[in-house]
Amino acid sequence: MQQTNPKATPTYFNRPQLLTQLVGARTTVVVAGRRTGKTDSIAAPYTLKMMQRMKGATGGIVVPTFKHGLTNTLPGLFAAWRRWGYKKGIHYFVGRRPPKSFLPPITEPHDWEQVISFYNGSVAVILSQDRPGAANSLTLSWILVDEAKFIDPVKLTQETLPANGGIKSHFSRHSFNHAMMILSDMPQSKKGSWFLEYEKKMDPQVIEAIEAGVYEIWRLKQKILEMRKAGVEPPAYLRNHLRRLDANINRLRSVATYYREYSSVENIELLGEQYLRDMKRDLTPLTFQTSIMCKKIGIARDGFYSSMKEDHKYNDSDFEYLDSLGFDFDPAAVDCRADRDVNRYAPICIGMDYNANINWIVAGQPDERLGRLNVLK
Repeated sequence: MQQTNPKATPTYFNRPQLLTQLVGARTTVVVAGRRTGKTDSIAAPYTLKMMQRMKGATGGIVVPTFKHGLTNTLPGLFAAWRRWGYKKGIHYFVGRRPPKSFLPPITEPHDWEQVISFYNGSVAVILSQDRPGAANSLTLSWILVDEAKFIDPVKLTQETLPANGGIKSHFSRHSFNHAMMILSDMPQSKKGSWFLEYEKKMDPQVIEAIEAGVYEIWRLKQKILEMRKAGVEPPAYLRNHLRRLDANINRLRSVATYYREYSSVENIELLGEQYLRDMKRDLTPLTFQTSIMCKKIGIARDGFYSSMKEDHKYNDSDFEYLDSLGFDFDPAAVDCRADRDVNRYAPICIGMDYNANINWIVAGQPDERLGRLNVLK
C-alpha cells in the first residue's frame, strides 16, 4: 500500500488501534485484553488529537485513583507522545504553570498542579475519583476514562459527565467536540460492568457507513497520488468530492457511538504466542478469560467478586506525599508512604494463599478502634 504522504514515518498499529482511530466516533468504548496497547496507541493518539485540534480547550483524564494515574495512565501517554516527537518540557508541561511562550487556554485552571498544558493552549486536567470534587466548576471539551472497570459510575455521572459541555462557540464545527473515550479490560463484577451498556447504544449501520467512507477517501487519495506521479493534475471535481465526503463522514462521527471488544490475541505480533501460553498457565481460568480473552462472564451468586460490597473496599491515599513526588519520579517511591491508612508503629499481619495457579500475599493491620481489618496490599 502506498503512503499518501511519502515523508511520513511509518508507525505500526494493530487492528483495534487502527480501526478506533479511523472510525473516530465521538463516543468510543474499547474493551480489550491486557497488553493490547490501549493506553499507548488508543488513548495516546486520542488525547493528542483532542489537544492539537481544539486549541485552547480543556479536557479531562479520569482515573480511579491518583496513584493509578501517576503510575499507570500518565507514563503510558507520555511515552507514546515522546515516541511521536512531543517532548515534556518543550511541547508540554505537567503540574506547573507553562511558560509565557505557550498560548493561554480559553479557560485558565485555578490550580496547575494536576494539569497537562500544551504549547497551543490546550490543557488536560487529571481527574482522580479519590479526590472529592475534582471536576467541580470545570468546562470540558473531551474526556478520557481509563481503567473503566474500577471507575465509580455514580461519581462519573454526577461529577464529570455534566462538565463535558465544552465551549460550543469555539469548537462546534468539530465532530469530536464533547468526545468521550472509555477504555478497560473485561470486568468481573456487576458494578464494574457499567460501560458494557454502550454496546446497545451503537448503531452498526452508522459505523459501517463511516468505515465505507474512510475507505473511499483512501481510494481517492491513492488515485490522486498516482495521477500526480504520472504528471497529471487531478481535476477539481475530484478534490471537491473528497471535501464533501470528509464533511459527510464527520457529521456521522459527531453522532456515532463505537463499541468494540478485543482479546489480547489481536496484539500477538508484538506479544508473541509464549506470552499467551504463560498467562494461561499463571492466571486463574476466570482471570484469563476476562483479562486476556476478553470474555463476558455470568455473575456467580456466591462468587468472590460479585459478593464484594461497597463497604468492603476503600481508597486512602496520602495525597500530600504523592503530590510531593511530582510527575518525574522513581516508580519505586510509590511505596507504603503513599498509603495514609498505614500505622507505622504497629505490626503488619500477612496471610498467604497457596493457590495452584497464582499465589497471593495479603498484608493488613487490625484497627481495634473501628473494629475492622485494613487490607493494605
